[in-house]
Amino acid sequence: MVSSHFESAWKYVPFLLLTVLYSSFSGFLGQYYIAAKETLGVFTTTVIGAILNIIFNFIFIPTLGLMGAGISSALSFGILWLIRIKNTQKFVKTDLKVINILANHIIIGLQIFILFSTNGIIMYSVNFILLCISLLLNKDIVLAMLKMVFRMKSKN
Repeated sequence: MVSSHFESAWKYVPFLLLTVLYSSFSGFLGQYYIAAKETLGVFTTTVIGAILNIIFNFIFIPTLGLMGAGISSALSFGILWLIRIKNTQKFVKTDLKVINILANHIIIGLQIFILFSTNGIIMYSVNFILLCISLLLNKDIVLAMLKMVFRMKSKN
C-alpha cells in the first residue's frame, strides 16, 4: 500500500502514539485554564513543554536519530500533562484513577518492549495477551463506548 521506503517507519509509531496521547491529555487540561481565566497557566506550561522538548531533542536525537525525536516528544508532552494535572487542581478537582493509569502504562511499556525485542508468533501472541489484559482492565470504558456506538446505530 505504501512505498518500501516506509517499511521501517513502524519503529516510530509507539512513541508517536504516546505523544498524541499525552498531547490530547494535556490539551484537555489546558481547557481548564481557559475556563478559569488563567490563560497565563496555559502559556507557561506550554513554554515549559517546548523547552523540555528542545532539551530532550538535543539529548536523544544525536544518539537515537528519528527514534530520539519521538521519545523526546512523548517525554515532553508526558511531563507537560503531569504539570497540568498538578496545576489545574487549584481550580478543578480531577478524579484520576492513578492505579489504572499506571497499570495501562505498564502494559504499553511491555508492548513496546515486546515489539522491539521479539518477532513473529511470540510478538503477536504476547501483544495479543497484553491487549486482552488492557481491555479487561478498561472494561467499563470499553463497554460504555460500545453502548454509545450501538445507540447511535439504532438511531440511524
